[in-house]
Amino acid sequence: MGLVREGEGIAAGVLESLGVNIERVRGETTRILNQSSPQQPAGTTASTGARKASRTPTADQLGVELTEAARSGQLDPIVGRTTELERVVQILSRRTKNNPVLIGEPGVGKTAIAELLAQRIVSGDVPETLTGKRLLTLDIGSLV
Repeated sequence: MGLVREGEGIAAGVLESLGVNIERVRGETTRILNQSSPQQPAGTTASTGARKASRTPTADQLGVELTEAARSGQLDPIVGRTTELERVVQILSRRTKNNPVLIGEPGVGKTAIAELLAQRIVSGDVPETLTGKRLLTLDIGSLV
């Protein structure tokens, strides 16, 4: 939408050189984005079509919701990561935090800590500031 919004620029020039009507592209794109089928609300995937429209459709598309996986029992039990989990909970419970991310070498347990946190959120064994929160893993490779 942004590529053809002004009708200028490289994208609009390429489309016009191919004989494409920019106004029609804009109109069709807007219609498709605003359209939502009755069976599946906008912003949901086929597997979650029964749920209400999501406020984070991009994150839902590119990530995996660990709290939902924990709620449905899809995650394996995690043992021996309580120290690391307590530190993560401490950081997430701060009033001021700037986009906390788990970073480390492959195989050091980042996913295990995230899955354990998701299990604790579902069981209610977290501070009030984390109760009811969603935890997503983001596949950085799919962003590229």
